Amino acid sequence: MKEILTALQAAAMEVGYVQKKGRNDFQGYNYVTESDVVAQTRAALLNNDIVIIPSVDSVSQDEWGNTNILVTYTIHHTASGQSLTFRMAGAGNDKNSKGVGDKGIYKALTGCNKYALLKALQLATGDDPENEKEEPVKNAPQTAPKAAGAKELPEVDLIPLSEFGKKPKAAVTEQTEEAKPFVIEPKKYDKSKFVSEVVNIVDGFVKVSKSAASLRQFYSINRDTWKLLDSMDAEEAARIKEVFTQRAKELEQ
Repeated sequence: MKEILTALQAAAMEVGYVQKKGRNDFQGYNYVTESDVVAQTRAALLNNDIVIIPSVDSVSQDEWGNTNILVTYTIHHTASGQSLTFRMAGAGNDKNSKGVGDKGIYKALTGCNKYALLKALQLATGDDPENEKEEPVKNAPQTAPKAAGAKELPEVDLIPLSEFGKKPKAAVTEQTEEAKPFVIEPKKYDKSKFVSEVVNIVDGFVKVSKSAASLRQFYSINRDTWKLLDSMDAEEAARIKEVFTQRAKELEQ
């Protein structure tokens, strides 16, 4: 195994770091795409006689439209004939207002391949999927981690989703002219009403917001909600993101 491990080490040293070229304009951070990883590792792998072949072991779908896959990657060292294998999991979602599309498995494969290459060569990118505070928007208010309590976010008015839905004007304008960001509570709504409720809340909040900072904070502290919405209706989730982006630009002009 010495030859193949030495080749992998050499390839990893040759790449060193994968530059982030993807861009999230609304939240203002860069991220690594699969094409970035492939483009920046392919030459190093081939230069060191390494060929990696994937094989999908299993595919399953859940009620939210997620496609989950398990892939075995076989790393071949052509110079020595040695090989080794490892497994990587991946997930992708292609659900929209019309149902579940046929691209879930391709999205899952894209993500799986990206992380397989990064982990096999132990490459640094700086974007940790568990750390969603990476590269915050300049001048945007800092938000607390997922597990943080209300005391760590004193500037955020934790208004229950149900209360906002019943009295939107009072909830966001009773004590201030500026809309106060609040935490949406998905668990209070059944699945059949969740998408429509979130859409109504977002549209209402965007209309009464008077600053881009308020919009960004609201978007930031509800990341889990957008993820859930994306798994249920990717088309609506994309529309909401665009609404935030466009309104923030208008407010900054």
